[in-house]
Amino acid sequence: MDFLTLAWWLVGVVSLVLLVATGAMAMLWLRCDALREHGTFLRLQLDGERAHSAELQAEVMELQAAVRAELFHVEQLQRQVDLLK
Repeated sequence: MDFLTLAWWLVGVVSLVLLVATGAMAMLWLRCDALREHGTFLRLQLDGERAHSAELQAEVMELQAAVRAELFHVEQLQRQVDLLK
């Protein structure tokens, strides 16, 4: 094998390695971009779930207050019944 043939083989191998490396970098960049978009979507979904959870927590607190008020009213009625006996 003469020097010129060896040089062309070397150029071919280096070109192939660069092509594969460029393809791998492009795939990684696309994957990173897709993961970034998915992360943004999940962050928005989490914010929505947190807001919904806060609404449910507020509703639970309102219902607990209503139950306490009803229990107080029942106690008052029981006292009135006891006084009437």
